Amino acid sequence: MENTPKQSILLVDDDSANQDDIKRVLKDLDLNVIIAESTTEVPDLTRKHDFSLILFGVTPSNLTPFETAIDLDKNETTRYIPIIFQAKSEHINDLLEKGYAAGGVDFLHKPVRPTPLLAKVKVFLSL
Repeated sequence: MENTPKQSILLVDDDSANQDDIKRVLKDLDLNVIIAESTTEVPDLTRKHDFSLILFGVTPSNLTPFETAIDLDKNETTRYIPIIFQAKSEHINDLLEKGYAAGGVDFLHKPVRPTPLLAKVKVFLSL
């Protein structure tokens, strides 16, 4: 039997409850879920790990995840990592254009809705 390495995803969010919810929902997918509390950690983490997906928590008062996504898109080694942004439902419509312009491939709601999270993560991990 082949020993294939686990895929890794990066979750960038300072909301510990959201981190716990996402880890709980994804626990059966046999993934390495790496947590970053801040976007300042992202460059170093993307040099250390080969991520299959990045999940960014974003708020109207903190748009640095969009700036970080733009920077990732400029880098040859990170430009093809799918990025999903996550925001509270009442903020998603205000943030959609910025997210897609920054290279995001999708948006998820906060708090976590398990079925859409699992479906979207599975799709992007299979690519």
